[in-house]
Amino acid sequence: MAGEFRHGTATSTFLVTPVRGRVVAAKLAATTVAGLAIALVAAAVVLAIALPWLPARGVEVDLADPGLAARAGGLVAAVALYAVLGTGLGALFRNQFAAVVVGVLWWQGGVEDLLVGVLRRPGLGRWLPDGAAAALTAPDDGTLAMWAGGLVLAAYGLALAMAGGRLVVRRDLS
Repeated sequence: MAGEFRHGTATSTFLVTPVRGRVVAAKLAATTVAGLAIALVAAAVVLAIALPWLPARGVEVDLADPGLAARAGGLVAAVALYAVLGTGLGALFRNQFAAVVVGVLWWQGGVEDLLVGVLRRPGLGRWLPDGAAAALTAPDDGTLAMWAGGLVLAAYGLALAMAGGRLVVRRDLS
């Protein structure tokens, strides 16, 4: 989304499709599909490398383990949902650099850990985006159930997308 504004293609995009909400919805759908595709390719590459390598190191991998399939599916879902989050950030911030910096600082810069520490609510972390993603990728006793983590992460993504979409619909293109 932010790339449209950065490169000046938003004007022609919205002239072709004047209903800006449809453009935002289409971009959300496209990034979700792209996130799914990238995650599936990445998972296939990791498995292609790890399956012959791990047994050579003495690590047994049970491909019939349902936990392995669940974690792989959770990883694919998390990547697709993070794509929705990124699209929402891009819609909120017209500046692509600002959207990337905010996303990286939030999800990799420890903002959630800082927030949990400042508010002194240890259980809060599992309800934030990283905690929800952890429920999808590395579930344990401290995380939400996988389905709940997926719903929470989807809710964050949709909330960002809706807020960004409202701004895209209301803002002037110049």
